[in-house]
Amino acid sequence: YSRLGWIRRGIGNEPGAREAWQMGESALAHGDPNSLATDELYNLACFRSLLGKPAEALDALSLAVDKGYNDAGWTAADDDLFAIAHDPRFAELLAKMKEPKPATQLWQEPGGVTRTTPT
Repeated sequence: YSRLGWIRRGIGNEPGAREAWQMGESALAHGDPNSLATDELYNLACFRSLLGKPAEALDALSLAVDKGYNDAGWTAADDDLFAIAHDPRFAELLAKMKEPKPATQLWQEPGGVTRTTPT
C-alpha cells in the first residue's frame, strides 16, 4: 500500500494516495498491536506518519523498537516517516535502535518449539 500511495501521489492523485495508505493502516490496525510482528508495527508507523497521525505513528514505532526492531539507518532515511523525523521522540527511538543488544542463542525443542535465550 505504501508504494501504491507514493505512485498515486507522484501522478497528482493525493486522495488516491491517502486511500492506499488508509487501506494499509486498516489492514494492520485491526487487532491488538502487541500481536503484530516488528515489521508490521514499523509499516503501521509509516502509514500513520503518511496519514498525518504523528502520535500514533510514534507509538507504533516505539512498540516495534521495544519488540526488537533495530534498523536505525533505514528508519532515519525512510521518507514514509518524514512527518515524525523532527520529533524528539523519533531521535530517542533511533538512539535506542543503535544500542548494543545482548546476543541470543536459538535452539529447537522436541515438537518444533523454538526458544531463545541471552548468551
